Amino acid sequence: QCNKIDALDTFHRQVFEEPTKIGIIGSGCSVSTEPTASISHYYNLVQVSCIASSPAFRDRQLFPRYFQLLPTDASLAITYMGLIEFYQWKRVAIIVQMENLFTVAMDELKVLLNDNSIEYSETELVIDEAGVNGGPPNSTIVNLDSVFDESSRIFIISTYEPLAREIICEAYRKGYRYPRHLFFMIPWYVNGWWRFEADSYGCTVAEREDTLEYSMTVMNLPFAAYLNMSTTTDTGHEGTDNGRGMTVREYFDKVEEYLERPPLNVTLYDDVAPVCYDAMWTLALALNNTITEFETNISLSDLAYEAGNMPNRNETFRMENFTYQNDVVMETMFKHLEDTDFLGVSGDVTFNEVGIRRVTQYLILQFRKNSSKSKFE
Repeated sequence: QCNKIDALDTFHRQVFEEPTKIGIIGSGCSVSTEPTASISHYYNLVQVSCIASSPAFRDRQLFPRYFQLLPTDASLAITYMGLIEFYQWKRVAIIVQMENLFTVAMDELKVLLNDNSIEYSETELVIDEAGVNGGPPNSTIVNLDSVFDESSRIFIISTYEPLAREIICEAYRKGYRYPRHLFFMIPWYVNGWWRFEADSYGCTVAEREDTLEYSMTVMNLPFAAYLNMSTTTDTGHEGTDNGRGMTVREYFDKVEEYLERPPLNVTLYDDVAPVCYDAMWTLALALNNTITEFETNISLSDLAYEAGNMPNRNETFRMENFTYQNDVVMETMFKHLEDTDFLGVSGDVTFNEVGIRRVTQYLILQFRKNSSKSKFE
């Protein structure tokens, strides 16, 4: 759940319940990852996230032992700027939800816009979670009727999915659509996000698709590599072994075969699953390399015993003896996480100096309405 309190509650229950943990994968989104990633190192735990993408996680002082498999959304700002320059747009409008995940990325875009003399307007949307401002719970404090800058034609929408659906419905009511208006949407929404809550917000799914026609999204290429089966060959990863020795196609075949059989019968699954698969391998490889180093470095093994306030047993330190006081184990795993370099099912997995996955290429997708299946392609 994207809830800070629930995330902290789950974290502490996991830490204090047996067995002792040696690393963390999570949390489920940026909002719930922030509080856990800011304290996990106090328990000498490294943390790897496969879903969080907030630019705030680049701060090594706040998140000193944290690694992230998704690039930050701020990395997309340069691509947005490139498109604005390519199409020679002179003015854009930013609609942003007031959460760190969105505001930090848009702040970086605003710097680029200013540097390139591009005019922009900004509408900040605050969610009234408790309904204390007179509206229903989870409603916006700003009236969406005034969310659009009428002097702009290009709108960059940076919000969570429910608010994005509400904004698109408001755009439909105002008659905003291509070719006079164009929308940029967040790339990591679930497949078919505009179809959810079909009876809400006062517009139908078909009307939302009419409004979204030709709208765009920008993805980093590793994320796009597994978006559908046909693009995996274009990345050069088809038939190539990842860290486990399983090809990309074999991974997808196994996932589909497992999820679609009874009793699960799942035919729609989240595109982020391959990233989480690679996150598990990232932590597993670091653990394996840590164990190997303890086996080959007696001095380090002795230090690990000492850090855990345990008598040296004249044998290699075993991970079963790890306690939350053992900073030697954490620092050794941290070092191996920094050195991560393997080909996963979501692309090449390496980290920059602040623990964020490296990305050098991006893919631009455009929404196309289709009688059989509308989608970004």
